Amino acid sequence: MKKLFVLLLALIVAAGAFAQVTVAGYDKAKVTYTSLEADADPVAATDEVFAGATFSDEIRFNLTANDPDGKFGFSGRFQGTSTNGADDGAIFAVKYMYGWANFLDGMITVSAGRLNEGSFSFGQNEANSIQGNLNTEAAPGGTFGTIEITTFFDVTDIRTQSMELALNPMAGLKAAVIYTPAGTAAEEIAGSDFKFGATYSVENLLNIKTMWMASAENTAIDYDGGDILGHVSAEYVGVENLSAVAGVKIMNDTEDPFFGIYTIVGYTMDALFFEVAGQFNTETDILDASYYVEGNVEYTTEAYSVRAFGQFNDSEQESVRLFDLGGVGDYLIGAELSLPVGGGEFNVGFNYGDESEFALPVYLKIAF
Repeated sequence: MKKLFVLLLALIVAAGAFAQVTVAGYDKAKVTYTSLEADADPVAATDEVFAGATFSDEIRFNLTANDPDGKFGFSGRFQGTSTNGADDGAIFAVKYMYGWANFLDGMITVSAGRLNEGSFSFGQNEANSIQGNLNTEAAPGGTFGTIEITTFFDVTDIRTQSMELALNPMAGLKAAVIYTPAGTAAEEIAGSDFKFGATYSVENLLNIKTMWMASAENTAIDYDGGDILGHVSAEYVGVENLSAVAGVKIMNDTEDPFFGIYTIVGYTMDALFFEVAGQFNTETDILDASYYVEGNVEYTTEAYSVRAFGQFNDSEQESVRLFDLGGVGDYLIGAELSLPVGGGEFNVGFNYGDESEFALPVYLKIAF
């Protein structure tokens, strides 16, 4: 903790050398009452019931700076979270922290550090903390008890200690290679240490994004690695106030490939905003074909925002949920009322799900 504060102080001092410095962040305190009834320990299959209120707090501190000509700069985020009853108490960490520099009039950009590279992915524009579960990064799977799921890779996550070389040869086109060193100096450079991404934009018409990588060996589950992971996605913006994204996530193990076909569609009409998103997962030898869908409608004025939302998850196999994007079981419905407070908000809502039952979240977010 002390080291983080020393680093933060050093960055603030160093920021004085830059002509353009931005400091921003927020503190978000949340209380949630829930009537959740669930097993305390799924492995032990106990019948203990959870119900009551929980408190959590999150603080975020963003710092960015660059020289007047935009040739070099750095960006970082510190984030702390705490929850009552948590065994490990408060957690305060560097989410990302990296420097960058442009060369040849911006045709080449070099970045290094704990990167926060988001230009190769799409995500939802949901304003609430429950929705917005679909993006180009999430892929199903993991290890569930004795069931080994090999499609557990985060196909585009770049918040790692890496180096990036990006080429910008013409307006709207970007191609990059990202190198993430292996865990120890003794390890040799492997193909799984590299990610390759590209974007292409046609103004007021189309945005195309893609990223590819090879999976690394995982001895914990006796996995040899080498699968090709990636996505190809496109966004149509040719109609005013409309954003329509469609894409496919791919894991090709040469024997039983996985495809996740997804779409995100949002439309703004004066004070109203609509968004619907869904994903269909193809069948593999360890995953049944399944789908997930969610929707949201929001009405916003200067005095308040009110929104309603719902989601449905078809993904179950032998009572083990393999692709639980929402984390709520088969379905969830809810509504929220948000009142602006300075640059933040006061939010109160309720939701109900078949597994989560009733929940009443209330939070106060103060931005700076």
